[in-house]
Amino acid sequence: MELEELQRLRDEADIAEARAREAAPAGPALSHDDFMALLETEDRERPEIPGATP
Repeated sequence: MELEELQRLRDEADIAEARAREAAPAGPALSHDDFMALLETEDRERPEIPGATP
């Protein structure tokens, strides 16, 4: 196998691994209701953002 072919295969493997990592969930799964409750809590605790509509 030529060096260029080996490098191409390694690059493809690296790209596949990066895509798999991006597709993996970053945290525990939440139901829609739990997610919306979390957003509402964050909104209440966050200071007002100038220019944002309430």
